[in-house]
Amino acid sequence: MNNDNNKAADPKVTNPDTNSPDIKSSDTADLKESKKDNAKVADIHLHAVDTSTNLSSDGTNPNESTLNQASTSSNQGGSETRSSLNYKRWATSAAIVALGAVCLNVVGQRTVPISELGQVKGEVVAISPQVAGEVTEVLVSPNQKVSQGDVLARLNSTDFELALRQAEEQVTVAGKNIGELSKALRVAQNDVKQAQVVFEQARAELNTTLDKVANGEIPEAQSADIKQEFSVAESNLAAATERFLAAKQKFTDEGGSNNNVKSAMINLEQAQLNLERTQITAPADGYVTQLNIQNGAYVATGDKISHFLASDAVWVEVSFKENHLGNINSGDKVQFALDFAPGEVFDGEVAYVDYGVHVGVEAPNNTKLESSWLAEPQYFPVMVKVAPNVAEDVLKVGGQVDVIVYTQSQGS
Repeated sequence: MNNDNNKAADPKVTNPDTNSPDIKSSDTADLKESKKDNAKVADIHLHAVDTSTNLSSDGTNPNESTLNQASTSSNQGGSETRSSLNYKRWATSAAIVALGAVCLNVVGQRTVPISELGQVKGEVVAISPQVAGEVTEVLVSPNQKVSQGDVLARLNSTDFELALRQAEEQVTVAGKNIGELSKALRVAQNDVKQAQVVFEQARAELNTTLDKVANGEIPEAQSADIKQEFSVAESNLAAATERFLAAKQKFTDEGGSNNNVKSAMINLEQAQLNLERTQITAPADGYVTQLNIQNGAYVATGDKISHFLASDAVWVEVSFKENHLGNINSGDKVQFALDFAPGEVFDGEVAYVDYGVHVGVEAPNNTKLESSWLAEPQYFPVMVKVAPNVAEDVLKVGGQVDVIVYTQSQGS
């Protein structure tokens, strides 16, 4: 009681819940603010107590696990973002590299074009007899190298010799001494043939001797006799040719005044020509291929008995895409490799670019016209002249060739 009395008597102790006029409005606001702060503190304490009472059986706090999971998810999201950025950087770099490679390839193919679409080409002609008959002698073997005029095969000439004698008799009857003139012409013609053979032999021997002299194998003095023999052979050939021309002119003059004689002369010339054609000869220097005759076989006029490849008529034909042709010009240096001779590189030069010109509006055989932006590239043939130092035996007609062209812009 004393305490209560003292409190009541003490003027400094007041009831905060009363509406005493002695308490100012500012003090009331401070009291309210203090109560709010106390309530917040109490809530925090209650929350802490609630958290401490909700520990899992293993001693961990579920809320803490939730926080850890959120942190882990955040880290994973950051990692995925970094991976995405790295991928984009890598893709961009790859695209730049690929674009650079494409540009480099385009520039390179126009500066130093390369093609694997090459092939050895050559002038291959069929050899056929111009008269029919039985084969009596084959003088060459397949793929043998021959010179122009060499006899490849002979046909039975009996019938043609008989025809020649009959023609000569007709000429004798038609004009008194035409037969004699004809015989004289024939003898002169045979003399020319024999002189020609001797001359060719002397020339070959002289060339061989001069090569030996140039190489220092023999002294030049030893070539004097060979030179003399060549000069004699040359003079004999000229004399025989002159006699033949004189005999032919006399034969023409004597028989030209009579129609019968003219007709007989035509028959005689044809008989002489047919007799000569019983010897099948090489049209030029080259190789005999695909030989298809044997002794005793009968051949008709025009039958293909073999093929002939001229040794100086071999080249390389290579196809390039049309966008690679811009810098290719005649005379550009070329190097090529043959499947027949692996590991070796051969030289040549561009002869010309074939632009595939055809008659009319028809497209070349090796082009396919398309309108799509993904259309196949067109190819055009480029002819390559082979260097003289390339051995003939490696140039197999039809063989595959890889070609590289060093254009003039390559050095600029």
